[in-house]
Amino acid sequence: MHKLIILILIFVANDALACSCIKAEPSEYFAQATNINYGRVIGLEILVDDKGNELQQVLIANSETLKGSNTSLVFSQLDDGTCKGNSFMLGYHYVIFTTKDNWTTGVCGGTEVILPKANFSQDYLNTLREISLNEAISSGS
Repeated sequence: MHKLIILILIFVANDALACSCIKAEPSEYFAQATNINYGRVIGLEILVDDKGNELQQVLIANSETLKGSNTSLVFSQLDDGTCKGNSFMLGYHYVIFTTKDNWTTGVCGGTEVILPKANFSQDYLNTLREISLNEAISSGS
């Protein structure tokens, strides 16, 4: 009985700390971001700001700039359940949405790991590529 209660408490605690988002369309994420880059994470460093908050400094080897500037160094709050940050893994490819100050837009802002053999992941990247191409055509770039 005690084990059951402990398991229930663990699940309740995880749900209370978990970030939840309403999934948006790729076009909405695209419209809200200043910069969108696709590339592989080649460096990670944990930093502490002057308020004692931990953040990740993420170095990206960019393959594509889908919107805005080519950004190779981005920052992300470490996700504490507030949806303000992303957790990155070294060696993985991501499509990364950032603000003008190169901060990621958070868990609810469109940044996703792009897995090479996952159709849904490749579809997401290809949809963003189409949106990017359409934006360039309509703006005359």
